[in-house]
Amino acid sequence: MKKTIVSAALSIALLSTFTSVSFATEINDSSKQLVQNQQSANEMDRSFINKVDPFVTLDESTHLFLLSPTAKNKLTKNEIETVNGILKKANEAIGNLPNQANLFSTNQKSVKSKADVMVRIDTSSYWDVEIFWWGPRLFLSHRAIDNVKTQHANAAAYLASGGPAAAFGWIISYIGVTNVTVIGAVSFVGGWLGNVVLDKIESTDNGMGEYIDIGIWWTPLSSIYPAW
Repeated sequence: MKKTIVSAALSIALLSTFTSVSFATEINDSSKQLVQNQQSANEMDRSFINKVDPFVTLDESTHLFLLSPTAKNKLTKNEIETVNGILKKANEAIGNLPNQANLFSTNQKSVKSKADVMVRIDTSSYWDVEIFWWGPRLFLSHRAIDNVKTQHANAAAYLASGGPAAAFGWIISYIGVTNVTVIGAVSFVGGWLGNVVLDKIESTDNGMGEYIDIGIWWTPLSSIYPAW
C-alpha cells in the first residue's frame, strides 16, 4: 500500500501562509518541493514508530500507554527520553477525554472503554477513530468522502473565507466526527495540508475509504492514505 505522506513540519508555515488566501490559490512550487524533501524525513519517523511500537504497552483499565522496561535493551537513551515525552503528552490528553469513549491501540492490542470490546477501527462504519501513542488515526469511509464531494462548494467556501483549518473543521463536522482528540487537531491538520486540504481528502480515497494519521503528540508524523 503506497502512502501519500506530507510533513507535519510544514504545518506551521502553511497555517500562517494560507489562512486568508482564496480557494483558487495553490501551494507554490517551492512549497511543493518542500513537501517532497520532507517525505524521506517522515519515512524515518515511521521507522522510529515501528521500532518503538513493540515496547509500548496499553493498560486496559486506565487506557494509558506505558513503555516496557525491556525497551532499554533495544532503544538508545535519547530514544527512550523521546518516547517517554510523547507518552506523557498522550496520557495527559487521554486523561482529559470525556468518559474515555475511544478506541485505544498499540500494535499488540486494542481496547475500548468497555473491556469486552477488543476490535480495531470498524471499516464498515461511516467514520471511526483509534488512539495510538503518537496520536489519533481517523478513518473516513468511501460513503463519507462521496458525501463530502457533493458538498464541495460549501467546503470550498469555508476554505476561501477561513482557510484550511476552517475547511477541515467543516468537513469533519459535516461527516459527524465527534471525537474530541480529532476536533482538537483541526488547526494542526488544516495547517499541515494547507490549501490542498479539500482536494487531498477527496482524491485519496480509492473506493474503500481513507485514513488520516495525526501525530498530534509527536508532530513529525502525519499522513493521509487509502484504507486499502
